[in-house]
Amino acid sequence: MEKNGQSSEDGCLPCAMAAFSNDAESGDMYMPIHKTFGMPFKNISKGVPVKKGTETHTCDDSNKSISWIGCEKALGIEFKL
Repeated sequence: MEKNGQSSEDGCLPCAMAAFSNDAESGDMYMPIHKTFGMPFKNISKGVPVKKGTETHTCDDSNKSISWIGCEKALGIEFKL
C-alpha cells in the first residue's frame, strides 16, 4: 500500500471488477474492502448504496473529478457529455 493512497495494482481493481465481473450492472460502483486496499466489493448497486456509509469516498465530488481528469489524461482524450 502506498503511503498516501493506493498502489496502482489496488487502484485498478475496482474498475476491473466493474468491467469484468459477471454480476456488474449499469450504475454499480466498487471499492476496496478496507477503503484503500483489499479485494473490491460492490458498494453501490444500480446507483443505490448497498450499505449506508460505504458510498462516501466513491461519491465524493473531489474524488470523482480526480478520477475523471486522470482518465482523460491517461487516454489523451476529453470526454464531452
